[in-house]
Amino acid sequence: MVSQEKLSGDWHSVVGRVKEKFGQITNDDLSRIQGNMEQLVGLIQQKAGQTREQAESFLASMNDKAGSTFRDVTERGQQAYSQASEMLDEGVKQASQKAGEGYEYARETVARRPAESLALIAGLGVLAGIAIGVSMSSKR
Repeated sequence: MVSQEKLSGDWHSVVGRVKEKFGQITNDDLSRIQGNMEQLVGLIQQKAGQTREQAESFLASMNDKAGSTFRDVTERGQQAYSQASEMLDEGVKQASQKAGEGYEYARETVARRPAESLALIAGLGVLAGIAIGVSMSSKR
């Protein structure tokens, strides 16, 4: 017999499948048993003319299908995680490569034109100082 805990967690799905398989069982019938698996087995026996073994087998097969679906979803999630991880690794590798290329270009430029590079850096320093000074004086 399928345990109460296994099927009661997904009671709405159970109700839908029971109604689909056994059309003679109504919503009122199912609402009266309020998720009790023993009563559900009895209801299937009474209303659908099934044996206890048949009712239990039907409920067990629903549990097996739910387990299979869960395994499928888990596997797909793991595949998506692996793909995302690979894409992230590739992106980090490309960003690292581009940063290295940018550093090398800047190093070569400074080596070729040291005076211009020093003047540019000094000018940027002066502009940054002016911007900070203006910003601080406007807060007073």
